[in-house]
Amino acid sequence: MKSHPYFTSAAFAALLACAPLAQAHNVWLEPDADGAYTVQFGGHEGQLENFAAGKLKSVEAYDARGRRIDVAVQPVPGGARATPARKAALLAAHFDNGFFSRVGEGPMVEKPMTENPGATSGVHALKFHKTILEWGPVTREKLGQTLEIIAKTRRSPHAGEPQQFQVLLDGQPRAGVRVSLGESGP
Repeated sequence: MKSHPYFTSAAFAALLACAPLAQAHNVWLEPDADGAYTVQFGGHEGQLENFAAGKLKSVEAYDARGRRIDVAVQPVPGGARATPARKAALLAAHFDNGFFSRVGEGPMVEKPMTENPGATSGVHALKFHKTILEWGPVTREKLGQTLEIIAKTRRSPHAGEPQQFQVLLDGQPRAGVRVSLGESGP
């Protein structure tokens, strides 16, 4: 079964840092022929980018009932690869892309505001991702990510039907968060 990136946190990095970003990066997992998942990182104009494997803080896997599955994460050229010990129903990732800041309307640079003289805005670009491979109770459970989305419906979604979700920040419901598919989609 092909994995579908369920949601990523590009829009959420701005929420966590309270500084809006245009064209934020996303992180997601793509299946490979060996039953593993390549961690993908990118977003600006749809371009993939290499990243230091150390930016990937964790990949967790769960079966349909929510039981944790061991995951081996290994660095690969340009990023990282995650291999669950057995078939997973849901994968969750935490990625820390670091601190970025800018002076006025200038470009974002990979430095915290304290190291960028004159910086007027900044962000700590944390990414949280889930890939749902099999619909089940685990899709409605809190996993404990700093920022996560959980499904509110029991049955599997069908194309064209609306879905209800709940956004949690530090495990608590958060109202008014804009959720989109991709960088600029609805």
